[in-house]
Amino acid sequence: DVESRGLGDVYKRQAGTSEQPSLVVLYSTFSDIDWPDLINGDLVTYYGDNKEPGREIHETLGNRLFRGIFNNLHLNRKNEVPPIFLFSKGSTGFDRIFKGLLVPGSTNHLETEDLIAVWKTQNNQRFQNYKAIFTLLPVQIITRKWINDIVSGNKMSQNSPKEWRIWITK
Repeated sequence: DVESRGLGDVYKRQAGTSEQPSLVVLYSTFSDIDWPDLINGDLVTYYGDNKEPGREIHETLGNRLFRGIFNNLHLNRKNEVPPIFLFSKGSTGFDRIFKGLLVPGSTNHLETEDLIAVWKTQNNQRFQNYKAIFTLLPVQIITRKWINDIVSGNKMSQNSPKEWRIWITK
């Protein structure tokens, strides 16, 4: 599981603070019909964590993280966007499969389309959750050296993937 790999607390799925995460881990079973996370080529559609009525959209840590990440993207502060690792359920027990390194947004989506608050009705109550669009970078392996660098505050180290450095600087 995520905690045993040293990526941070499982319940938080992040390293750093919620205001300034240094690393974020997203997880999906890709089998929730109500909130259908999806990988389509290099595009990832991922729903936030306000999946039941009774809370406002930003009362959940994940949705606050999304708001901050996409704010940084659109305010041209990519250097403040944390690396985002996507994992899915494995075939047995707590197995997890690394699906890739994500960055917020997409060249195919406008700023008004990449983080959208959507309404849902459940148990006769209306509530909102985020639908977020990410781009999957063509990175197959994340090294332990880079993870250690990220946690110590250097996400642009020589151990970071070239694709990440290009995205941050372009």
